[in-house]
Amino acid sequence: MSKSKISEEVYDRYLDATVALFMEHYAAALTDSIDAEISDTQNLAFPEELDHRCKRLIRKEAAKQTGKAIMKATKRLLQSVAIFCISVLAVSSLLFLTVKAFRNEVVEFYISHGDGFWFISSNQQYKESTDLHAITFNRDDPLQGLIPTDFHLTAISNTNGRRITAIYENAAGESIRFLAFPSTTTLRIDSEDADYSKETTIMGYNGVITAKGSTTMMAWYDTEANMTYTIWASHMAENKVLAIAEQLIQNMSK
Repeated sequence: MSKSKISEEVYDRYLDATVALFMEHYAAALTDSIDAEISDTQNLAFPEELDHRCKRLIRKEAAKQTGKAIMKATKRLLQSVAIFCISVLAVSSLLFLTVKAFRNEVVEFYISHGDGFWFISSNQQYKESTDLHAITFNRDDPLQGLIPTDFHLTAISNTNGRRITAIYENAAGESIRFLAFPSTTTLRIDSEDADYSKETTIMGYNGVITAKGSTTMMAWYDTEANMTYTIWASHMAENKVLAIAEQLIQNMSK
């Protein structure tokens, strides 16, 4: 049958059908086993166009199988990566919940500022509050020997060893107030309309300093004792208030 006697479309359909029919025999003929069975391989021949189309179909099938293999390998790789990521997240979460030092630095303490206030607080979810009796300072007169001699203790409050407030005054009506308490609640410091207000470091502890009118206030957080301390002083320069705070910290560290 020649291509001139039938239309090109019919010829192509006929040729495709022929390719499908002889495909299996053609593939077998290319193997070593068929070569061994055929005594005269010179007589084994296929039409050139049929040979071309068969090779094209073989390449197409090989590409299809290769694509499937690549997809399977990619799927296995993605599954392995997903398992690895989940494992890393699980281990990280476990470390976050169990490593005490990491919790103390990241979770338990923060200083923030907003709406005209400083906020000093810690998250007590992971750590018990500290009893004031474990802190080394004079609970009957916390600032004794640390402030000018003309100031005298006029009031002190010690709430079950958990919170202590001491007020000192002089003849001129000036006052110094000291407050120490475990950081189970947030200390809120009014900084609105302050002359200045800033974060600072007091003997290695994070804190804030605020000056408003005639009053200077310092507050700092003791990470080891989990305590917050504050000192308010009227008509006293910042450097003098800072000296009181530093001496108090030194006394407590003895």
